Amino acid sequence: MRIPMMASLLLSAALACSGSDTSPTEAGPELATACAFPKPKFTASPTAVTVPPGTSGSTKFVAKNNCTVNLVGWTLTSSRTGAVTSVSAPSRSSLPTLSPGQSVNVFVSYRAGSSGSGTVVLLARSRTGSSAFGYQGVTVGF
Repeated sequence: MRIPMMASLLLSAALACSGSDTSPTEAGPELATACAFPKPKFTASPTAVTVPPGTSGSTKFVAKNNCTVNLVGWTLTSSRTGAVTSVSAPSRSSLPTLSPGQSVNVFVSYRAGSSGSGTVVLLARSRTGSSAFGYQGVTVGF
């Protein structure tokens, strides 16, 4: 049976990639990249917590610019879901201009309700209508 030329090329490429070459094939997360839609990346620290019912807490979000252009004009709001009964306004109402590779911390306080799960959400909107968000999972239990 004769394999069509395109299938043969794809098979050769797949086999070449399955060898023992351990060199990286993509940029590490610390490196700035060209972004089709430049936006901040939000990471909660820690990404998930478990708290007793009725607990108040604070979520730390790190906003980082992983793109090769400055990020300017992003306003911040907070939100919640599920067993997180309330959230405060973010510690900043907007992000400062973030140069490539630069990051800034943003804090959102919250109150947990009764048992269940929920999230603390940080939402950013740009002047041009783009959006980005980060969240922390909150499990409420004993």
